[in-house]
Parts: sequence; C-alpha cells; structure tokens
Amino acid sequence: MIVSVVIFSCSKKQETPVEPEPEPEEEIAGAYRSNHGEVTGEPIRKTIGAEGGEITVPNSTLKLIVPPGAVDKDVDFSIQEVSYPAAENHADLTAKEGKTIAAGKSNISDGPPRSIASKVYRFLPEDVEFKKDVEIVLPYSENIDDKNMVFSHKSLRMVYQDKKGYWHMVKDAIASSLDWTVRVKTRHFSDWGALTDLFITNSGKQDLEKGESTVLELKFVPTAKDPNGNDDYLLEPPVNLEDIRVKEWRFWGTGREGTLSGGKSMAATYTAPASIGKKVLSIPIEVVVENSGTGGDISIRYWLYVLPEEYATFGWTSNSGHPVFLGDDGADVSGGDRIFINYHRRSSGLRLHIEAPDSHIGKKPFGEDVFVSMTFGSSDFYNASTYTACDSPELLYGKGEVFLFGEKNGLITGVIEGELRRKTPGSYYCYEAPKEFKAEFRYRKR
Repeated sequence: MIVSVVIFSCSKKQETPVEPEPEPEEEIAGAYRSNHGEVTGEPIRKTIGAEGGEITVPNSTLKLIVPPGAVDKDVDFSIQEVSYPAAENHADLTAKEGKTIAAGKSNISDGPPRSIASKVYRFLPEDVEFKKDVEIVLPYSENIDDKNMVFSHKSLRMVYQDKKGYWHMVKDAIASSLDWTVRVKTRHFSDWGALTDLFITNSGKQDLEKGESTVLELKFVPTAKDPNGNDDYLLEPPVNLEDIRVKEWRFWGTGREGTLSGGKSMAATYTAPASIGKKVLSIPIEVVVENSGTGGDISIRYWLYVLPEEYATFGWTSNSGHPVFLGDDGADVSGGDRIFINYHRRSSGLRLHIEAPDSHIGKKPFGEDVFVSMTFGSSDFYNASTYTACDSPELLYGKGEVFLFGEKNGLITGVIEGELRRKTPGSYYCYEAPKEFKAEFRYRKR
C-alpha cells in the first residue's frame, strides 16, 4: 500500500501543469515611447450621470464635455495636470507583471514628445465604457522646450499616451486660433496633450554675440500605423522636413539686422551683425511651408537675440517665454570693486538692482551685503531678497545667491538664482510669499 501511495503521488505531481515563463515584451520599432509623468496640483472632480454634463477648470479653457447618454450611471470624473520628468523609478514601463525589457535595450524617454504644445492632463477613470463620444478641449500655448519658437495652429494635433507609454495622434482633432484650443472626440481616457507636428530647432545659441552664426532646421513629426490594430497613429521621433515643402526663409517684421540664408531648404543660417549698439537686437525669423492639407501655407516663426556688451535678463519660474531683457542704455555701474548696478527697461519702467561686496569669482549668498530687487515702474510692485515680517521691522533674508563667473575682456558675467518677495501694496512691513527668480547679467567694470 505504501508503494502504491508513493507511485500515485508521483503521478499526480507529474500531471501538475507548469506555468510557462512570461515572454519579454516586444517594443514597437520606431515608435515614440516615454515614461508616464506624475500628477501635480489638485484634481478637478465632478460626478456626471446619464443626463450628461461637463467639467470646466477655473481661469482656463480646459474642458471635458460628456453628452447625455454617454454613460448609463453616475461616474466620478477627474482632470489633473501631469508633470515631467517622472520619478526616478521608471520600472513601471520596463518591468511590469513579469514582462521585462533587457536593460539598456529599451528606447524610453523621460518626457513627452519634444514638440508638445500644451500642458499634459490625465483624465480619469481610464476604465469607463462610453456609449457616445465625449469631447476634450485643451488650451495650447508655446509650451515647447525652446520658448522662442512660435508654431501655427494649422500644425496642431491632439495626442495621448497609452498604458505602455506609446504616444498616439488622433486623426480628427480641431485646432482654433480664436480661443487657442484643440478639440477632440473620444471614447477612452488617458494622458492627453496638444502637439505641433512642424517646429524649428536651433543647433546653436538663441542669444548670440555680434558676428556669431547659428543654424535653424525645420522638423516634422511623422506617424505610423499601429501594428496592434489601433486606429490612431503612433508618433515617431521628429525628422527633417523635406526641402520640397519649404517655400521660403525670411525676416519677419522689422528685425532685419544681420544676414539670413536658406531659401527653399529645410535649414537656414543666421549671422549676427559685426557691430551692435547698447540695445539687444530682437531678430524674428519666419519660414513658410506648403500645407499638405487644406487652408493655405503654414508660417512658423523663431526669435533670435543679439547681445550688446552690457545687458541683463530676468524671469520668474512661474512664467513661460524667453526671459525679459533689461539694459536699453547699458548698465548704471558704480566704480570700484563693490557691485552696485542698475539695469533699466525704459519703455516699461522695469529695473533690476544688484548689490554685492566685491566682484570676485564665486557665490555670494543673499544677506546683509548681498541684495537684489526688481521694480515694475512703481513702489506698488517692489520685489526684494531682503524683507520684513508684518509684525516686526527686523530684516530677514531670502534664499538665493549672486554667482560671478569672472572677467573676460573687461566684462564680468554673473547669474542670480533665488527667492524674491513682493512687498504688499499699502503696507510698510508686510511681504508676500516668495517666488523663484532667475537672472543673468553682464557689465563692464568701471
């Protein structure tokens, strides 16, 4: 009997099915894939049922429209902004449910496609089953890494990222330059954004010295059919646009200093003038492209700047766009080793003021001897690194520093990074919450 039991037991073990090893996930060759971003800020939530409804975002044209009959029960919808890059742990795409991609072989980017032209938003829930199309309305803006590129609404498309990280282009999106939005109808949720499939890249600098050159190239974002049968096209990395579609490179508006060569090529070279006065030169360049669809030609513009000897730029991290230039008439610099400088923009009343105990190379933290202020025309918009609390005259110092890189040909360059606080209008001591501030400057030592 014992022998029979052992034999029976062994036969049962042999009959137990062996789970097969999971097959490695296959990448879609040539498709653009990235890690998912992380949601940021507070989500906008609303429960919508069979009667339909919409979610709107305050002070924005962002909107979700759910028509009557799209769902047959109450659903908790939400919209939330997505930020990039994602967290350091990107294993969600490279190792999931036992399906792995060999390290070093996956082409996964940290962020969305380069020419994304809006913020990216996550629409939830992902698993809702719509019986009718819902409409997503996204505001677009110059949200591209290169802030001086201005695209055409005719080149705007709506894109989304699937669960595996691949980006898809929707065919029937509608872009409007009247309200700066892109609209699309869909029956699924994901991370959505607007993208321009035509844009300009700059191989050199945007802020040029006199006599310097840079090359501008026109890029196009191609698409391919999804091998998995999805009707929406897969995005591919950008490529150079064919010369045959380029009609002309030219100066746009009044900024015509320097030379521009390009003609009917996908690339153009700009060379700054050999001499320049005290004012920064703004050089808008335009390329005209033949539209492969309808609606006339497409014009795309790009801004370059030629720097004088003395100048300053500044910007708040909460604002997009190129930093604002200051120093229409050069810089007001006190003589000696101590730094005491004022940069003005006469047309708008802007003024950047910098103080530091010396002009030696290195960091100079905000404090008693290091002071930075930014004024917008009047004392009602006064921002400073030194401030006071509402209930005390004691001087307090924000976080930040002035950093000097040193002297070359009599010119000293430096940067400012830190927090400035705005003085509350009508108050003697009170200052508002800090805002991140950045500036670059150059001056000739007196």
